[in-house]
Amino acid sequence: MLQNLDITAPDSPEKAQRIAEMLGATDYLILSSTRQSAVMPRLPQRFPLTAVHYQELLSGRACFSLVRRWDRGYPLPFLPFGTAWAQEPWRVYDHPIVRIYRRDPCFDADTYATRLRQAMTWRRVWP
Repeated sequence: MLQNLDITAPDSPEKAQRIAEMLGATDYLILSSTRQSAVMPRLPQRFPLTAVHYQELLSGRACFSLVRRWDRGYPLPFLPFGTAWAQEPWRVYDHPIVRIYRRDPCFDADTYATRLRQAMTWRRVWP
């Protein structure tokens, strides 16, 4: 069953718990583009929990392993190169970089929720 983590919702302790529980109940996590994973970590004052979530996931500390990555690149014959540094509309809508992660046995939802909630302890009030 497909579920949405609602990663763009405002950071809160409830969001930390929801993300941890959903990740604990799934076998695979699919990131269908870099829309959130590339932008939200650059806003740690507004999304501290989300920034930590992506740091943990992309570094492997979240106990999710990258299984597959698709990057179609530019469709030019004999000139393959990735789209990671292309303009956002090209990278997000036309040629998204898709990543699939598999949950490892070491994942613990309670521990992960605690790590995400700790990220909010230094959160500055945002209007």
